[in-house]
Amino acid sequence: MGKRSTPRMLYLLIAVTLLSTAMGYHVEAQEIENYLGPEACMTCHSTQYEEWGDSKHSQAFSDPAFQEEWASKGNPDDCLQCHTTGFDSSSGDYAFEGVTCESCHGAGLTMAVDTSPELCGSCHTGEYGKNRFEEFSEGTHFDSGVTCSDCHMYEESHRMEIESKACATCHTGEGIHSRSMIGDLQLRALHAEDQVTQIEAEHQEVLDQLSDVQKRAALVGQLTYVGAAALLLMGLVVVFLYMRQRGTS
Repeated sequence: MGKRSTPRMLYLLIAVTLLSTAMGYHVEAQEIENYLGPEACMTCHSTQYEEWGDSKHSQAFSDPAFQEEWASKGNPDDCLQCHTTGFDSSSGDYAFEGVTCESCHGAGLTMAVDTSPELCGSCHTGEYGKNRFEEFSEGTHFDSGVTCSDCHMYEESHRMEIESKACATCHTGEGIHSRSMIGDLQLRALHAEDQVTQIEAEHQEVLDQLSDVQKRAALVGQLTYVGAAALLLMGLVVVFLYMRQRGTS
């Protein structure tokens, strides 16, 4: 009985292998259809959905700055690999605009939870902007084992914004790691922002003054030209009168 079942098992194994191969190609061709969209996730994860809706991820495609930059480059498909979800390079189609839930968690019901910096680095590589992943991987945070999500997704927030309390999770000691130091840095940042605004205003004032000086210089130049012409004309009149007087004497 055992010997007779061997060929059957072999045939079954071959059939399963061929079927798996065929199914593999089918899944790849239907990859876009596997994506359900963020609204499907909202059914159970309403809080995360609302937070994601306020994030730059949700606006990665619709953002006017991206649209302008994308158009200036001729709308290349390369940009869609990170600014859409489920992009198919062979057809140029995609499942959804923006970086949706399935961009990080996988299509359909995969629900993968990958908090590694490499996942973020798959897009934040700096090919078309700042290389955030390289900056992070060469910094102290990376060496300390801190991941992108530890700060950008503090308390599992999907807004992708760094809050001061996220920093205070680690920087709680005295000295440079104290909470007061964090507050001081925030105040300095605000002060620096005010200084930049003031400098921009002063710079504009200087430009306005320079423009006024240029206008006045042009006016003086015109007056100088008119004055010179008047003096020349007066000189010619004097010469004419002098010659006329000599002729009559």
